[in-house]
Amino acid sequence: MRWVRADMVLRQVLVDLSTQHDFLDANGAVPVCNRQTLLPYLRQLMTFARTARIPIISSMDAHREHDLFDGMARHCVDGTVGQNKLAFTLLSPRILIEANNCYDLPYNIMSRYRQVLFRKRDRDFFGNPKADRLLTELEPGEYVIFGVGLEQGVKAAALGLLARHKKVAVIADACGYWSEAEADLSIRQMHAKGIRITTLEQFMATTPLPRRIARRARPADPSGPREPVQRTAKVVRRKTLAN
Repeated sequence: MRWVRADMVLRQVLVDLSTQHDFLDANGAVPVCNRQTLLPYLRQLMTFARTARIPIISSMDAHREHDLFDGMARHCVDGTVGQNKLAFTLLSPRILIEANNCYDLPYNIMSRYRQVLFRKRDRDFFGNPKADRLLTELEPGEYVIFGVGLEQGVKAAALGLLARHKKVAVIADACGYWSEAEADLSIRQMHAKGIRITTLEQFMATTPLPRRIARRARPADPSGPREPVQRTAKVVRRKTLAN
């Protein structure tokens, strides 16, 4: 199935992982330790994505009440405020794809929406079969990953895309983490695998902005406006016929 219009070229697609209140609010269930320095980078990146018209595929952690949380505090439970994404990380138009066991996705989804959001029931983004299908079958020039968390979710998504023979980059300073040491190790591991590690400044500097097509002004008519003359001519013709 086609995911973009035939005339549409995707140079880059941003992959936004779990930028949600429970991870990025001071009062969230499990806030990342670098949230204060991270939030300005996320705001700047989302502003740039809007300006550069870069499409975004987003994941949203979505847990049920009875789920196991692998030693972490309960977070991103369905229906809670903590599960919601930060408001500035949302683009319009967007679509939310629920997590279930089917593979169906809307036709031309990347052409019709600027942001596609997938619910994620476990740490691996590819655990959602619909997300797996779209990320695997889509052919952008590069996937560029940011979000939470660098030690697990970001690394798993990057390695998963690499295993699917995609070109992958990670914006390191736009990623959250709970352990700086483990985050540094993850960055080195991804770099060793051939994943491009970049900064937000470098990413913005090397990503071209769309060109604005200036409208050509109509040349002035030296004989004056035509419309009144045409109307006058019609009136004269009607009078002539009447006589």
